[in-house]
Amino acid sequence: KSNDIASALARIQAEAVARVEVIRGTASGLDVRSQGLLVNVILTEMADRNTGSWQVHVGDYTKAGTLLDGLVSYSGGFDRFSYLASLEYGPFNRGDNEQRDDLFAPTDPAEPARRIEREIPERQSDVRFNASGSWVISNDDELNLNGQYTELDRLEEQTILRTIEGGADVQEALDIRTVEGSEWELGGDLVNAIGPGQLKTRMIITREDETDDDIASLVTIVPTSDVLSTRILTKEKEGETIVRSSYIWPVAVSQRLEVGLEAAINTLDQSTQLFERNADGTIIEVPLFNATASVEEERYESFLTHFWTLSQRTLLESALNFEWSTIKQEGEIVQLERSFEFLKPRFDLKHDINSRDQVRARIERLVSQLDFSNFVAEFDRDNDQIRGGNPDLVPEKVWRYSATYERRLADDKGLVSARLFYDDIEDHIDRIVGPFGFSSAGNIGDAVRYGIEFKTSFRLDGIGIPGVVIDATYTTQDTEATDPLSGEQRRISGEPQHDVEFTLRHDIPAWRLNYSLDFRWRSKRYQYDTDYIDEQTDESPRMNLITQYQVRDGLLFYLQLRSLADIDRLTVRQRFDGPRPSSLVGVERRFRSFKQEIIAGFRGQF
Repeated sequence: KSNDIASALARIQAEAVARVEVIRGTASGLDVRSQGLLVNVILTEMADRNTGSWQVHVGDYTKAGTLLDGLVSYSGGFDRFSYLASLEYGPFNRGDNEQRDDLFAPTDPAEPARRIEREIPERQSDVRFNASGSWVISNDDELNLNGQYTELDRLEEQTILRTIEGGADVQEALDIRTVEGSEWELGGDLVNAIGPGQLKTRMIITREDETDDDIASLVTIVPTSDVLSTRILTKEKEGETIVRSSYIWPVAVSQRLEVGLEAAINTLDQSTQLFERNADGTIIEVPLFNATASVEEERYESFLTHFWTLSQRTLLESALNFEWSTIKQEGEIVQLERSFEFLKPRFDLKHDINSRDQVRARIERLVSQLDFSNFVAEFDRDNDQIRGGNPDLVPEKVWRYSATYERRLADDKGLVSARLFYDDIEDHIDRIVGPFGFSSAGNIGDAVRYGIEFKTSFRLDGIGIPGVVIDATYTTQDTEATDPLSGEQRRISGEPQHDVEFTLRHDIPAWRLNYSLDFRWRSKRYQYDTDYIDEQTDESPRMNLITQYQVRDGLLFYLQLRSLADIDRLTVRQRFDGPRPSSLVGVERRFRSFKQEIIAGFRGQF
């Protein structure tokens, strides 16, 4: 479940690929849903050959330092069995460096402005082991198993400088955050031919045990009990077990039916402790509302899906899912049990106008899965404040409508598409005033989201530039929600009106070289909380450059320049004296910059 798709594809030898299938829209027998394209990689018998691959990179992450990462994987097989195993240290891109400059200007002219400057280098040193195996029992039966185990080891050292405008004193502090723990996952699926159809059974088990310790001092030395200012200690154990089984069979020449059941158990045990240093030097624990809790959800979903090939050009997929669940929460303060029931229909139509033009339409009802951490108090490091838990949170429901037109260009030169979408949202989740006045996640009522997405992909061979492919996506949308505090209509928090993504890739086989440049820019976003409103602007776009050079067969040199122009982001925050719309106490300008990083290394096969 947590495996990265790009990482999985990177372990497949190119010479073992027979073909790549591109599936547009819905298709019978798929276990995933997509608004766009699905890619199916078909391997040859060479995939059973024993092969290995490796990667070693060194990254210059400025303040985070120069760090190494690496990965080695080995795959093979015999007769009807194949396997793959890998060991990774890092992970890749395991360092980060953020600089922040916050200037708070109070509305009271008698009160001086305050500045906080931060250097926030972060390093990850996780160790991850992956293994998977596939056994073709017969021509119609197959068993797949996979597992993953990770040792978590992360460190963030934040240097903080606090000054008063016009004053000479500088208060220096050090904040050290460590994350340690482990997580593992076991999954598998079994496919059996039974009667006229096929039975698929899948299982996923995940467990995570994590300790997050954040200690701040009053001076720039390693925090101890002598210099401790604050400490946030969070312990978290999460678990998920899912079993899904479905049977699909042809009920007519042009129709197939799928019926199934899914059962899931999700658990969370979390505790948050806040310690502060008194003026007399004693260390005390600050009481928090709902700081310790255990949450368990039992969720079941039955589903019935009908695939109907109306003609050679038209396919209709109709589905009806019924979900019912029970959530139990137990803690020092909250003892609560709630039950939910949801009916989730879906209609997905695909029509080929001709061999190059296709239209797709979809109507579906979606129900979000609750984030159990929103039930329990937690520390928001970005804003240095406690977030309250909300045990009364309910899932967000969405009626989603979309229509897509896609045209593939002649001679495989590319494609263009446009997608209209409209989301009618019920019980939208945002920030509310929770127990004891803390900002908490909560349901604020209805909201809407609507817009259009344009996608293009072009090969430039036709204009005399062979090997160049340009991909671009532009999304423009409007959103609307009712602010729970002011009662006014406003945008949905954090969602931009405009979003632009652009990628250029150039393959030069004669030079054994390729490179790609990706670019992303988003328009202004607004974030609404109980005692502030943020206006966030990207001062510069995100740009990354990747180049690869084949030194010889089986050996590749890799170079990545991340944040070519740095990534600068300005947030203008209006702070209020308590829950909005109380009086404005000042305006804070937060300038964040992510500096350029260079990662270089070699990738090879054996």
